[in-house]
Amino acid sequence: VGTATIVESSVDDNIAGGNGGGIYSKFAEVAVIDSLISGNSALGHGGGAALISDRGSVAVADSTISGNMAAIDGGGVFMRLRFDANAGITGSTVSDNAADGDGGGIWIQSQGGATFELAHSTITGNVADANALDVGIGGGVFSISSSADAPLVAHTIVADNRDGDGTMDDIVGEFFATSHHNLIGVDTGFTGISDGVNGNIIGTAAVPVDPMLGPLQDNGGPTLTHAPLPGSPVIDAGDPAFVPPPFTDQRGYYRVVDGDA
Repeated sequence: VGTATIVESSVDDNIAGGNGGGIYSKFAEVAVIDSLISGNSALGHGGGAALISDRGSVAVADSTISGNMAAIDGGGVFMRLRFDANAGITGSTVSDNAADGDGGGIWIQSQGGATFELAHSTITGNVADANALDVGIGGGVFSISSSADAPLVAHTIVADNRDGDGTMDDIVGEFFATSHHNLIGVDTGFTGISDGVNGNIIGTAAVPVDPMLGPLQDNGGPTLTHAPLPGSPVIDAGDPAFVPPPFTDQRGYYRVVDGDA
C-alpha cells in the first residue's frame, strides 16, 4: 500500500477525463491537511477528489474543498471504502461543489467493515443533480452505506445544499444512530439522525433551519471558512461534555470557547 500526504497545499483548476479531478487515489493511505482543493472537475466521479480504499487510513483534516464539479457522483469528494479502510473528514469545509449525479458535496460508500466519520465540519452550498435531469440526490451528503457500516456524523453543519431545480436537499442515506450535535437544514430522506436526539437540530421542508453562516472567506487560519453570524443556532450548540482532541478548529483557533462571549 502506497502513501500520499498533502499538507498546506493548493490543488486547483485541474481536469480529469475519468475520476478525481484534483486527487485520485486507489488503495493507498492518503492524508490531506491544511489544504485547499478548488476549481477542479472530473468527467467521472470526484470533482475535487476520488479516494478508494480497502485498507489503511484516508483522512481529510482542516481543509477546504470548494468549487469542484463531477459529471457523475461526488462533486467535492467521492469515497468508496471497504474491509479494513478507515476514513474521515474532520474540521473541514465542503462548499459550493456540484455533481450531475448524487452527492454534490460528498458521496460516501462504506461496506464490509470499513468506517467513515464526518466531524467538526461544514457542508454548505453544494448541488446534486446539477444539470437538473432528475438523476441525482443528496446535495450536501449522499451515503450508500449499509446499516452495519453507516457513517458517523458529529458536530457538523449540513445546510443550504440543493438539487439542480433549487429544491433544498441536504443529506440522504443511512447514518450511525449515535451521530450527535449536528445541524441539518432540511430532512430530505435519511435515517439514524433524529431531531432533538443526541443534540441534533434538524429542519423540515416546511420549516428549514438556517445555520446563519457568513460567506466563504478568510476568517483567520490557512484556509477559507464560513463563520457563524451573530445569532446563529450553531453557536454554543456543541456537546457540553466535549473533551479535546481536536483542540483547535479548522483555522487553528482553540475549539472550546463560549460562542456568545
